[in-house]
Amino acid sequence: MKALILNDTHSAPAGGTAQIRFVHLVPDGGTVSLLRDTTVLTASVNYNTASTYLSVPTGNQFFTVKNGTSTSIYQTLHC
Repeated sequence: MKALILNDTHSAPAGGTAQIRFVHLVPDGGTVSLLRDTTVLTASVNYNTASTYLSVPTGNQFFTVKNGTSTSIYQTLHC
């Protein structure tokens, strides 16, 4: 078991946006990337690490996690 401590030190998002953070917690998942639609939000995220806060527009969002930037390993739609 490993612990990952994240300090939340961010400002309020600008109007019409939300702030998200991607945390990679799959031990055998390899290096992954997070995409919103076709835009890479953060690339080469290693296990047990987190991205900085990322600003995305509010509304329906289609997120994909890919192995590197090629093979899709998870997809979801969030509002």
